[in-house]
Formats: sequence, C-alpha cells, structure tokens
Amino acid sequence: PRAAGLIRELRRSYDALRPLLEVSMVAVQEAVAAKQILSGADVFAHASKLSSLDQEHVLLLCLDAKSRLTREEVISKGTVDCAIVHPRDVFRVAIASNAVSVILVHNHPSGDPEPSQGDRIRTKQLAKVANLVAIDLRDHVIVGANSFCSLRTTHPELFGEPRTASSEVYLTT
Repeated sequence: PRAAGLIRELRRSYDALRPLLEVSMVAVQEAVAAKQILSGADVFAHASKLSSLDQEHVLLLCLDAKSRLTREEVISKGTVDCAIVHPRDVFRVAIASNAVSVILVHNHPSGDPEPSQGDRIRTKQLAKVANLVAIDLRDHVIVGANSFCSLRTTHPELFGEPRTASSEVYLTT
C-alpha cells in the first residue's frame, strides 16, 4: 500500500513536470542546431568531451550553409590507437542530413593530437570523396588531452583544390 502511494505520487510529479521537460528538450535541440562552428577552436570547444575517452571515437559534425551544426553523430568507435572510418559511413550520414559541409573529429587517447600517417591518408581520401559528392570537408580535427590539431590548418594540401562552380556538372537536354 505504501509503495503504491509512492508510485502514484511519483507519477503525478512526473505528469506535472512533463511539459517543462519537453520544452527544455526543444530549447536544447534548438541551441545545438543554432551553434555555429567556424574554426578548429570551435570544434575543440564543442567536442572536448572526447579527450577523456580511452578508445578512439570518430565524430561527424554536419553543417548547413551558414556553418550551423545540424547533426552530430559518432560514426566509429575503435581501440586505444585506431578507429576504422569508411567514406560511405561518413557521407551516408552527411547526405541523409542534407549537410553542406562536414567536419570529422576524433580523439587520440594518448593525449597527443599530432596526426598519424593514417590520419593524413584518410583525410586525403575523404576530401576526394567529399569533392565527388559536392559536400565540403571543412576540417579534420584531432582532439588530445588539452589541445587539438586542425588538419585544415596544419596540412591544407590534404584537402585538395576547393570546389568551385566551374567544377559542377550540369546535365542538359
């Protein structure tokens, strides 16, 4: 009897708080959607939570035309020193979310954000695919213990030539 009364009281409390919780969730979602990501420092501020993980996690940030975050998704969880990232996984998410550009983010559990040879190779490969599907690979940011490395800043040659209107293919009849 006492437990049943407690359950009824909890349900009433929950029912009273539900509208507030729903409004709060909408506000949080809108705040995330309105967040602009303009630099490697913005990425680090947003994804610094990755620095405490003991396995590599690869996060994809999808952006709209005004560099506002529209979707964030973990696309791979790896081991202490590697994670598998396939272009189809990256761009499936990007295309499904109608992204204009994407930023790839991953952590180095060692705490050292220096890119490995594999990080550089994967970035170059993803940049080529991004160009083919007309989605800008804005950056690849590696999160370390208390710092980050923006490959766009440190290795711009990996990203190839920027896509231009003249590189677009128009079909006519």
